[in-house]
Amino acid sequence: MRKPEINSEYTVYGNPDFDRKIGADMEKIARAVTEAVPEEDLAAVILGGGYGRGEGGVTVGEDGSMALFNDYDMFVFTTNVPRKRRKYYDVILREVGHKLGEEIGIDVDFGPSLNRGIIPSLPLSMMWYDLKFGHKIIYGDQDLLKRMPKYDSAAIPIWEAWKLMLNRGVGLMLAAEKIENGADNPAGREFIERNICKAVMGAGDSFLVAKRQYHFSYLERVERMEKLKDDPLLVENDFFELYSNAVNYKLKAPAEPAEFSALTALFSKVEQVYQVFLLNVLLNDEKNGEISFNDYLKCDIFNNYIFSGDGLKDILKNITLNFLEVGLVNFSLKWFLKYPRWRLYFSLPYFLYGAEYPKGMLHKALGINSKVDSDGIREKFFRLWRRFN
Repeated sequence: MRKPEINSEYTVYGNPDFDRKIGADMEKIARAVTEAVPEEDLAAVILGGGYGRGEGGVTVGEDGSMALFNDYDMFVFTTNVPRKRRKYYDVILREVGHKLGEEIGIDVDFGPSLNRGIIPSLPLSMMWYDLKFGHKIIYGDQDLLKRMPKYDSAAIPIWEAWKLMLNRGVGLMLAAEKIENGADNPAGREFIERNICKAVMGAGDSFLVAKRQYHFSYLERVERMEKLKDDPLLVENDFFELYSNAVNYKLKAPAEPAEFSALTALFSKVEQVYQVFLLNVLLNDEKNGEISFNDYLKCDIFNNYIFSGDGLKDILKNITLNFLEVGLVNFSLKWFLKYPRWRLYFSLPYFLYGAEYPKGMLHKALGINSKVDSDGIREKFFRLWRRFN
């Protein structure tokens, strides 16, 4: 998938007129941030995500008109500002983002603000790696992110793939609920199609992380996936075509979502593929060959009491978070010593494809009474996910 010969700064399929519209949005966002945060406290306002990489989404109408398809992912870096003041700015920026979203027509998301002094020590993650190599500074120090570490995408830890598979898996769960509720309307179908494609991309990106082939560019990821398309996991699941179609959807979405029947059929296929990738990609380094759900339950990651990367400070933090967010119901020391997100990883197969856990195991992992029914299990899962995703 090669980039078309179009001179677009923010997108793959846009045009100069559409770029000017996005540029005007950036001026509006920069102006709103500078009005909310005093100049002496503001180091930079940065556009990340697809538009920051020059691969933002476009919806093209039959008349050739163009509209934004993805959110604006914004990052704000402050000067040497006390934590309490930054938290105050974060509250203000959430309100600013909401107002801007109503004006612009898409969500304007501000992540938590960070002092610029932390930039040289930002850990290697998919988010920081993507931002380093794909961003546009719309206000402030144009050289600010040159202070980021020299990241190597081949060193991105597999835990990043776990987080991605969790969040894209939740999107697939929500799409399933839309289908079950018969959401055959434009908004419902668009939600279903978008989350199916996100799940496919999440599975593929996780695969690339496991193979140490991840790249910040969507187009480059497709090329790398094509070079790996003879991998048995990809061949057996007809995955390369699914992945390239999902990336193309993200870059150039149709003006109208697919028919409900077509989406239902696609969902059934992707749901099965996601199940296979969930088990095989995440445990890539632990077990060779086909992996079963029983292998998933028994893997060391879940059954060791302490995660290998956690020091004493991390363990104490984990205990505190578990006590505050989970409590002592159906207490398990194993889960209490781990970061609460591991409870979600362990539980995800239950929600994605109805995996059957040994009696009491799922309830203990989520810290709920063994008599809680399926609705209560789901409620607890989502409460933890909203807090720890």
